[in-house]
Amino acid sequence: MGTHAKGPSKISFPKEYSGQLLSDWLKSNQWALGDAISATYDNELPFLFKVLSINTALSIQAHPTKSHAEALHSAAPELYRDPNHKPELAIALSNFEGFCGFRPFGEIQGFVCKVPELGELVGEKACLEMRGVAEAESAESAEMKKGALKRVFTALMGNEEGVVKETLGRLVARLHRGKNGKTGVRMNLKLLGHRAFAPSMCKVIR
Repeated sequence: MGTHAKGPSKISFPKEYSGQLLSDWLKSNQWALGDAISATYDNELPFLFKVLSINTALSIQAHPTKSHAEALHSAAPELYRDPNHKPELAIALSNFEGFCGFRPFGEIQGFVCKVPELGELVGEKACLEMRGVAEAESAESAEMKKGALKRVFTALMGNEEGVVKETLGRLVARLHRGKNGKTGVRMNLKLLGHRAFAPSMCKVIR
């Protein structure tokens, strides 16, 4: 599907090129990409084809912009293997349910402050910070919310896997008992995730 280093394509036809890497062939046949693709991707076709099972927990991903990807690759090429951003096109081969993106800031703040198990994982300081900027509406407050959300996410992701698993277990047990408290029926989505991904649900959170 492309020349990405993690999944490079090989030519199968015609015979005289069989087995040759597409990247090698393109080096001497740059006309095949066209001017626009050649200019955009520096005479490469850096697409990566993946077949993923939605039955197992997928990693949390944050994709950089093109300029950020170039800076990361330049600074740490051993960690960031190529200088390209990561736009994705997903084609579902079967029915599935998934979660994508972040809820509105106010809803996240509500969960952080009202769900005791989640509050334990992010800490009281994060809750107070989010509560302090939740109602503000200004250009400055937008940056404050962004910073607060970043710190909450960092705190959540910084927990040890065993701590996340134990805390999640208590949350699931409480929801099974029907004790949603002030969080509302939407918290039952956690049970959906737990059933679908157990026992690896902690990796989804972490």
